[in-house]
Amino acid sequence: MDVFLTDGDEIALGAEALTVRHTPGHTKGSVCYHAAKSHVAFTGDTIFNVDLGRTDLGDGDPAEMRRSVREVINRWDNDLTIYPGHGDPCTMKFVRKVNREFLELLD
Repeated sequence: MDVFLTDGDEIALGAEALTVRHTPGHTKGSVCYHAAKSHVAFTGDTIFNVDLGRTDLGDGDPAEMRRSVREVINRWDNDLTIYPGHGDPCTMKFVRKVNREFLELLD
């Protein structure tokens, strides 16, 4: 059975709830899954430790990536650990220190 998810939906996973956060930019349908109780987010190709997902292919959109960074990702606490679709996990504190693409979109 297919289930269509929208921004703000919650998925029960044991004692944890994953909140769906619509984060278009890399693709129109990009999402992150935020587990507030565990202080983690699964970010797919939206954000990585040292860069952001590409916006120059297919249905990528730099303006939407900027909105996703400013309105969703930048609101996450420094102690939250991100787990990207590939590459190493890191904290948002690390992202705010070394991820130049992220920082450029905040200006």
